[in-house]
Amino acid sequence: MLKVAEAAGRRCPFRRRAAEADSRKGKSMRSKRLGRFLRLAWLSLLPVLLSQAQELTLAQQAIADAVEKRLLAPCCWNETVAEHRSDEALAIRVEAAKLAAAGRSEAQILETFKERYGMRILTEPDDVRWWWMNLVPVLALLAGLALVVIVLRRLLRRRPSSSP
Repeated sequence: MLKVAEAAGRRCPFRRRAAEADSRKGKSMRSKRLGRFLRLAWLSLLPVLLSQAQELTLAQQAIADAVEKRLLAPCCWNETVAEHRSDEALAIRVEAAKLAAAGRSEAQILETFKERYGMRILTEPDDVRWWWMNLVPVLALLAGLALVVIVLRRLLRRRPSSSP
């Protein structure tokens, strides 16, 4: 069966041309092989990393899940780590699970990532910034609504007095 496949490969002019082009581009073939090797190495390490994250108790898993939902993926800053499917997000998920397995609290784990990436890593800011983000827009909306009510009352009072 192997001889049949080899014979079929010899007959195909496209395969022969591709092999000749590949031999001329020795460096590109080496880089392709290196890329394949690195992808294969990463994929072989992936189950090991994920198996370490699966050995958590329910409380530790809850802490790791909460941390993942409160952190943004640092590659694009658009999705949470729990939703994003990049290598950076995977590394953060694994590290958060390891820190939770080590007995650290949610606040301690978040503080670790804040030190590394800054406040931008959080989906919602902490401390005073949270109040500015959540309370100030509501107050501005209420002030605008109150202004509209006052203006409408004054306009409605003036109409009856201006008619004869």
